[in-house]
Amino acid sequence: MAPEAVCCATVIGRPHPHIFLAGLLAAGACTTADDVSAEAEETSRVRLGRVEVDVVAARSVDGPEADAPEATVTASARFVEIVDDDAGHLSAWLGLGDDPWTAGVADGCRRVVDGVPTFEDLDAEVFGGEAVFLDAGDLEIQVGDARFEVPVHLVPDLLPFVSGVEYVLGAHAVPVDGGAMRVEVAGGAADEGVEPFRFAVAVEPVRDLVVLPGDDGALWLAWARPTREGGRVFVEIEDASSVEEGRYLCTFADDGDARIDAEVLADLDREGSWSVSVARLSRSSLDGPDEHTEFVVVTKTTATVDFGG
Repeated sequence: MAPEAVCCATVIGRPHPHIFLAGLLAAGACTTADDVSAEAEETSRVRLGRVEVDVVAARSVDGPEADAPEATVTASARFVEIVDDDAGHLSAWLGLGDDPWTAGVADGCRRVVDGVPTFEDLDAEVFGGEAVFLDAGDLEIQVGDARFEVPVHLVPDLLPFVSGVEYVLGAHAVPVDGGAMRVEVAGGAADEGVEPFRFAVAVEPVRDLVVLPGDDGALWLAWARPTREGGRVFVEIEDASSVEEGRYLCTFADDGDARIDAEVLADLDREGSWSVSVARLSRSSLDGPDEHTEFVVVTKTTATVDFGG
């Protein structure tokens, strides 16, 4: 008996005319079931996800004012099926590889220059893969007593090997009272390929942050010790007037103070202003066969150091 002919295209996620057209074009002429089976054996697929909730508060650098009574919450999420990305370039570019906060950071600091890939760089032949952003149904987060539904957005239809939807929540204010906050995230749609999930963590915002430049050019930081000891904080420093100069990521024991020597920050302009953030990270993950979803809650307090005044 001759192999059965197969002439169909499957689209994962919510319908979108451009995605549907791409699926039809990819299907092309009819192929046999044997051809489909052989192709499936050669195709590698992995599903990666990342949900990040950021809780950011701001305060004065010199410290006499009380911490802000409100923080700003933003959130983002993407659940992606990645095809034929054995080298990991595509997953890294999509922010689904190493954690950008912790990758390559031991005690101390490193300079980071965030390069933006050009369209010439974003070539399917270079990455050798395809990314389909999956629909995870309704995604909800709760920060303290405030609950938000995270809106779904179509991924910009700019690259032929990236399609689907992602989740982005713009800035919303939430009250903070100085104690630990409970953050919950729930979502998932099994019929779309994302199993239902729910996770919750208790996070403690960074309080009483003081950032002072020393006479020797060093930068001194102090903050209230957490109720639970043994953790780490992540410090992000950048020139507030020129992001092109890059930024510094540092990590220290979460024991209430840190010093960053002048030579470490030599590339930053000392005539302007620096943005200095101290963050705590809480994370959880879900794992399955060829699946990994990372849940990250970042509680961050930001101060501005003004060298011009």
